[in-house]
Amino acid sequence: MKTIKIKKDSLVKLYVKISSDAIVGSNVSLDDVVIKKSIQYSFNIGLENVNDKILSVVSNFFVSTGNIDAIMNNTNVTYTIKSDDIPKEFNGEKIKINDNLFMVYFVIKLIKN
Repeated sequence: MKTIKIKKDSLVKLYVKISSDAIVGSNVSLDDVVIKKSIQYSFNIGLENVNDKILSVVSNFFVSTGNIDAIMNNTNVTYTIKSDDIPKEFNGEKIKINDNLFMVYFVIKLIKN
């Protein structure tokens, strides 16, 4: 798991940008507590009290018609964590669950110093 160090008094914001032909639903969690649910392809959330917390974002993608492998390969999910206006950008890991469903996830530990 990656770790990001953030200045103690800085504001932290997560930006999620999804590009896909599939139907999407996402959950953002801090220490396994869901703090945001979204069906949008682009959203953001301010993160408070993130010292020594694990941030995870899980997006589930549903494909009713079409080739799931091609749609999955063309799907891009970008996660940007911004603190003190300094962006750190990451991509998620993709996993095919079955012929109609795949997921993209991202897990990182946040530490303020």
